[in-house]
Order: sequence, then structure tokens, then C-alpha cells
Amino acid sequence: MSAIRLMNAYAFLNPSEIEEELVNVGERPIEDKAFRDRVSSPLGCRQVVKLLTDFSLFTYVHALSVSTHRLVQELVRENLDPEEKAKSFVDAVRLLSFAFSKCTSPKHLLGNVGIEGRLTVYDLPRNHSQYYLGSKLCFHGIHLQQNVEKLLANPDPKCLDSLFVFETAKVFYECVVHLSVNQKQEEAKRTLNFVYLILDWIPVEEYDTIQNSLSNNFLFPSHVIPLPKWLQIVIKKCFVPPMSTLEPLDEKARTEIEGSESHNLEKNIEKLRLDGNMKFKAGLYKEAVDAYSAAIDMSKGRTVLNALLLTNRASAYIKLNQLDDALRDANEYISRFPDCWKGYARKALALDEKVSAEIAAALAYYYFSLKDDTCRCIFSEYNPFKGRAFPGLRDRIFICHTVDQLVTALFSPTTQDCLWVIILGSKEYLVPFVPIRVKNCIIVGAKSDASVTLKLELGGTLLEKCMFANISFAIDKGQIRADDGCWVKLLNCNFTCNSDGLAAVGSSGVFKAERCNFTNCKAGGLLCVGPGNMVVDNCTFSGNVKAGLEVRDNGILTVRNCRMYNNCKDGLTVGPNATKCVTVDCQIYHNTREGIAVLDASNVAADVIDIEKLNNELEQVPVYIKLYN
Repeated sequence: MSAIRLMNAYAFLNPSEIEEELVNVGERPIEDKAFRDRVSSPLGCRQVVKLLTDFSLFTYVHALSVSTHRLVQELVRENLDPEEKAKSFVDAVRLLSFAFSKCTSPKHLLGNVGIEGRLTVYDLPRNHSQYYLGSKLCFHGIHLQQNVEKLLANPDPKCLDSLFVFETAKVFYECVVHLSVNQKQEEAKRTLNFVYLILDWIPVEEYDTIQNSLSNNFLFPSHVIPLPKWLQIVIKKCFVPPMSTLEPLDEKARTEIEGSESHNLEKNIEKLRLDGNMKFKAGLYKEAVDAYSAAIDMSKGRTVLNALLLTNRASAYIKLNQLDDALRDANEYISRFPDCWKGYARKALALDEKVSAEIAAALAYYYFSLKDDTCRCIFSEYNPFKGRAFPGLRDRIFICHTVDQLVTALFSPTTQDCLWVIILGSKEYLVPFVPIRVKNCIIVGAKSDASVTLKLELGGTLLEKCMFANISFAIDKGQIRADDGCWVKLLNCNFTCNSDGLAAVGSSGVFKAERCNFTNCKAGGLLCVGPGNMVVDNCTFSGNVKAGLEVRDNGILTVRNCRMYNNCKDGLTVGPNATKCVTVDCQIYHNTREGIAVLDASNVAADVIDIEKLNNELEQVPVYIKLYN
């Protein structure tokens, strides 16, 4: 059934070359758990593709791609009823959307398109093959567009609405950029207009998804078609195929020997894994790491990696106290299986910092409870937690699937030294009541893509001692505020705000934001006022009506590795009476007023030692810092 589902979806794509990246779970995930479970593993992907090639419907272009004939595609489409046809089209869109999400897109360059048409040196691509895969996927997008036009020529009213999902707009916009870069400007404009029509046709229930994507500048970083000539040249230079060594000539064709080689490879990898397990049980952890590493190295560049090798090696690294190596393997496993408890369990043991370790352990408990509804205690009964110290954590975990459960958790009594861990397992929480005070808790979105949304329709939220991770905030009214004496940390969170006069988040306490986005706020994104001490690391501020980031009134601000662009006033405003502002390694460009505006320059020092070097690399593009008064 999984092979049939892929075959039906591929009937709408470019038949000449269907890359391995198009065997995936879809973005958004396809609504078929059995299908997702099958293609989530490299072995499952290989089995599905093998079924297709066994029946000669598809043939190998090379080891990592297959092709089919357009007549096969037509036959498949003709045998689908209108409802199945619409479903398969949406599958094709989501498979392609997922593939685009895993490759580098030139869209991130488009935010730099301004009057001068300039790039910062940090934006310039370093790799001439950086956009190669994305350019190949655009051919599938063009085929999708041709097929949707055919479907619209004779539409079935019952299935028309199901054809249009916002992923279709995302995919077609990638094609807009590709067409413009390849001098097909009329086709690019026509496709861009088609994108807008798709957004108009998308059902009302998809509105929030569209709004979030638009507010994050995720769909359309630039509307300028044709793209500036210099930008076309920069992007097209990175369409070059990666260099690869030629395979030696064999008596047998590669496709004939591939099956037997893969079978032998799997046997050798499994033998190494079992050997590593024996060494681990015997307490020979260094030897276990060597065995697991050999198996992983043997799997590189192929589709036979058993992901358990990663968690096994992480466990061995933990025994050897090589925690950085263990954390790397745990994160790799989580990236492959974000809904499995095993990766989070190893991550919890590999982290030194207590709060971060407890978050990972709580997520391990959450995903394990989904798997085993008897709720046996993972912390005492299951490896790798046996004998490990997470005292009392089980009793401090709240799993909230509804707003009522969330409110109960927020108002539960707790001591100053005991933090509740609140896990949000649902997609959206609407909180339409008076201001709430969040204290002594860690609130975590269960999904790694930060898909949970909190909407504050009245008042605001007061923060004390708390931490947020993996959550999107859509603030309709009010402000998220951290007052004097608070301690707040934000990790991997997104913020938008409709309040005209207030920044989305303001703090006068100890505050840290890391890997967060503050976008399309009707006032500012983030505000630091005295006596607050704020650290902002690797965050993005864009599309805000006022400044992306501001410090004033005795506030202390440190900004590192951040991006500030397309804000309607300044990227960064250093307001009157700011005590200190340190900005390091930031990309600040294309803001309406200034990149950095210092409103009271009576006590300001600007250290710009690399301006000359930067100008030389950018062909004398100026860098702007404006000091007022």
C-alpha cells in the first residue's frame, strides 16, 4: 500500500528523475500512520522503491534515483477516481514540500533585495552546489503546476477544495525563483500570480497556517520579479552539480550487483551492532563504541543505517563520560525519529545543565507514555534511566492537551526550587482570559518544529521564574512581560503580536532568548529596560513595525549572531539612558530607517575594526550605524 501511494503521487511529478529525497513522510505529514512508519526508516524506503522497480514501473537512473515513463503516469492518473486523484496530488505536493525543506533554498537571499540590491558577506553562498538539489526539485514543481492546471480544466466540485493546501503555494514559489534565475520572467510572473490564486482558494480552516507562514516571511521573502541581475548570477552559480568520482568499469552493470551488495552490507552492519551490544554488556565501552562506529561508517552514503546504532553508541559514550559525542548521536537520532522516546532519554543523560536535561527527560517520558498507556515509570524501570538521578521528576510533569489542563498546571502550587515541567502535546491552545502569571515552571512544546500556538486575546502574561521551549506565540492583545527580579529563558520560540503600542516581549529582569524569531509584530519585537540584563543569541527580528530589538532606560543588552532585517524602523535601537549594549557577529540590513540607531550618543563607543575588510569583500557596499544627538 505504501508503494501504491508513492506510485500515485509520482504520477504528478517529473518522470525523468525521481530523487531519493522524494521518498519521505511529507510536509505536512501525510495522514496515514502506516505509510509514515514505513518510509520513516531507510530500510522501509528501500523496500518500497524495490517493489516499484520489481514490477518495471520504475527503473533506476542511478543508485539514488528512479524514473518512469509518462505513459505509465497517464495510465495511473486515468485509473484514479476524482477523489483519489485529488488525494494523490496533495500527496505529491507534500512529498515535494518535505524534500524542499531538507535542501538549501535561495529564498534566504531574497530578503536582501533593496534599493542598493546588496548582500552581506555572510549571506554569500560558499558552495557552488548549494542550490543544485533545489533546482532539480523545481522541475517537479513545474510538472505539478501543469497537472493542477489540467485538473482545473475539468474540475470535480466535490474534490476542488481538497486540491489546494498552503504547501502548494510554498512549492510553486520555489519555482518562481528558479524560473526568474533561468531568464523565464513571464513564466515566473504567471506562476507567482498562480500562487496568490492558490492562497485565495485555500479553505478557511487553513487560514491560521497561512497567516503564520506569511507572518514569518516564510512564503514570500521578496515579490520582485524579475530578480535583480546580480542576484540571478549569484544564485545560478550555485546550480552546479557536486563533484563525484567515476566508478570503475565492471563486467556487470551496477544495478545488477547492487542487490547482493546491499544484502551483504546489511549482514555486516548487523554483525557489528550485535558485537557492540556484547561489548557494552561486558563493560567494554570503548570497544563497543568502536564496533558501533564501524557499523555507522559502513552505512554512510547508503540507505541501510539502523538508527539504533546511534542510541547504542550514545549510551556507550555516556559510560565513557564523552558527553558531547553522546549528545551529537542523541540529536541525530531525534532528527530521524522526533516522536521516539529513546533519543530524548540519551540526550537527557548527556546534558550537564540540569534544566535542559530535565526537559529532555520529560519529553522521553511524554513520548514513552504515548507508546505505553500503562504509564509505568520510565525513570525507574527502563534503560537507560535505571539508577540515574531525576528525583521527583515524574511527579512534576504535567501533560496538557487542553486549555483547562494548561490552566490547572499553571496555577498548581510549587516551591521556588521545584519547577513544574508542562508539556504541550496539542497543536493549538487559545487562552482568552485576563492576565496570567507564569512562574516556577518549564513549558515545552512536544513537537520539535514549534507547532504549538498560544493566543492571548486579553491582557498579557507576566513571567517570573520560567522557561519556554519549542512554542509559537500569537499575541492578539497585550504583551508577554518579565518584571524586575524575574529569571526567564526562551529557546526555539516564535513570536508575532497585534498590539500596536507594545513590543511582543518586554523584560526588566534577567532574560535570555536563544534561537527565537520575532516577526511581523505591530510594534517592536523584543524590549529590554532597566534594571534588566538581557542576552539574545542566534535570533531573527524581521518585518516588525517598529524596531526589531530595543534597549533603553538603564537596560543592559548583549546581542550575538542575530539577524535584523526588513523592520519598518531600525534593526536595533539603543534608546535614551541605555546602560550598555554589545552587538557581536550580527547581520543587520534592509531596515527602513537604520541598521543600528543610537538615540542618545553622549556615552557611546562604536568599534568597527573590520569595516574596511567587509567593504572590500562587498565591493564597497557601505555599513550604516547612525548616532543621534
